[in-house]
Amino acid sequence: MRTLKTFGQALDYVQALPWGTAAGTSRDARMILKYAQAGAKIVTHGSNTKLPRAGDPRNFYYDPETAWSINALRIPNRSLEKYIPELKTLKKEVNACGSELWVSFSAGDKFIPEEYEAANRVLFAEEAADVTDNNASCPNLEVDGKLKQSVCFDPVAYEEYAAACRAGAGTNKISFKWAPVTDSGLQEKLIEKGKPYKPDYIDIANTVAGGYLELRGGKPAIPGVRGGLAGSIMIPIISGMILGMKPMLKETGTKLLATGGVRNGEIAYGYLKLGADGFRFNTELYRRDGDPEVITEIGEGLAHHLLNMGF
Repeated sequence: MRTLKTFGQALDYVQALPWGTAAGTSRDARMILKYAQAGAKIVTHGSNTKLPRAGDPRNFYYDPETAWSINALRIPNRSLEKYIPELKTLKKEVNACGSELWVSFSAGDKFIPEEYEAANRVLFAEEAADVTDNNASCPNLEVDGKLKQSVCFDPVAYEEYAAACRAGAGTNKISFKWAPVTDSGLQEKLIEKGKPYKPDYIDIANTVAGGYLELRGGKPAIPGVRGGLAGSIMIPIISGMILGMKPMLKETGTKLLATGGVRNGEIAYGYLKLGADGFRFNTELYRRDGDPEVITEIGEGLAHHLLNMGF
């Protein structure tokens, strides 16, 4: 392996990695294209669900002191079916920039494997995605009228989910998005359950569900009161997951992506150093009102850091 000698070499190395925006960043095709034009190799639309959701833009809060954030179903969602026509056009535009369009899908309130299969089938049949980003981490799933834990905490449900995603996708590329699963025994079970379905990527991790942040004065940070914790709070969680899961994925062909807390190239470098194959982010884009310059800064910052560290 050669050592990177110039900034150009380092930037070429970065551009060969799978990195870019995560689920929850945007459903605005114009902004997603700008992220591809800014250099992100992965640009993500969604997450999307079968049924529309109103969303609530107030359900996002960023704490500048800690760089923690909390959110809950912030972005309005017209339903996956309604987005298909614009996704077909967006995919062509994104591909022309040398990037991949990832489309995120969640079964929403109820865990229905058939919904994952149908979403994968239609997205690839319509040539509306390069990779499907299948969310296995939504909490409070309802089955037969009873609340059930997230798919990632139920190996039987996870296998049903994995089989459904692959059945719908055929030989196309799929990603499994995990919750923050920190128990090594459960990590191993999930990887074994998913192995026959050959996920191209496992993305770690979705937000820490059911979190609570309070403003000074005792008021909840978001109207929804509880939500998913993200931002820098995720860094030690994801770092530990990389160290635990990377050996388990050896010889599977599945790439491990670190998603959470990436505000700059130095944090991205930390994940790569621990064994991640790539990284994704969105909190920093939230904080800066979706500014595409975030993409450029993180990519170039990582290249500078690789060079300075003698990578």
